[in-house]
Amino acid sequence: GLTYITLAAIVLSAIWLLVRYLKWVTTNFVITGDRIIFRQGVFAKLKFDRLAAQLPKDAEPLSGEVA
Repeated sequence: GLTYITLAAIVLSAIWLLVRYLKWVTTNFVITGDRIIFRQGVFAKLKFDRLAAQLPKDAEPLSGEVA
């Protein structure tokens, strides 16, 4: 009945929240004088690592929060 649907909705919501939380916790965005590093992931790591010297000189500065 309705209780099974409600229970399924609660379980699916909890799983979704856990996945979003793990994604947020495992995200690193680091800017140093030498490089820019972006890493994300729990098991399969997505990594972007770029030397700051390789960036275009006319690149716009970052502002605001990173989501």
